[in-house]
Amino acid sequence: MSRSTNVLRLELPATSTAQAHRVGQIVGTCDGQWIVDYPGNPHQPLLARTIVHLDAEAIERAAAANAQVLLLFEDDRPELPIVVGLLAPPASVSRAAAD
Repeated sequence: MSRSTNVLRLELPATSTAQAHRVGQIVGTCDGQWIVDYPGNPHQPLLARTIVHLDAEAIERAAAANAQVLLLFEDDRPELPIVVGLLAPPASVSRAAAD
């Protein structure tokens, strides 16, 4: 005896996805959490989770300097940024060292 199986298919609305990673910047803080923005952000600046552990003073300094950060996105969702690191500014190379 065979059984028929009904399958319910759900159509989910298309959502925009973020690139796997993106360079953004810290634009503020809120209760010790990081607020970030990035080029092409379809939203306003967002609270971000982070794997970087800094004290509140260091986070405030980074936000005041609009420090660049490397972002990943949970499930490729642009509204769910995760800070995986602070980017150091490039070291300047003197002309003599370059020659």
